[in-house]
Amino acid sequence: MTDSLADAVERDATALRDELHSGTWRPTAAEQQLADDLAHGHWDAHWLRSGLRDHPTTAMGGRLLAVLHPAATVAESAGSESADRALLALRTLIDAIAPAP
Repeated sequence: MTDSLADAVERDATALRDELHSGTWRPTAAEQQLADDLAHGHWDAHWLRSGLRDHPTTAMGGRLLAVLHPAATVAESAGSESADRALLALRTLIDAIAPAP
């Protein structure tokens, strides 16, 4: 994984979260389900890969999946500064979509 990939993931996750908060983007029902599923797991490369592989096919064209697609690759470099920032941005996005009850 390159720092530029992690930086792009961080930027895209932050932008989508900002759009969610401003009301200019709303997740589809399938994206909401994907976020709900991801919100309750262990964020390592294996788990993310499995969760994204098993996502509803209706979420495939959505913006959330586009942002999450490289998450497993970034998670493989967890512990590096850029990967950790990207994973935090992704987690913050998922938490914004699927807040804990």
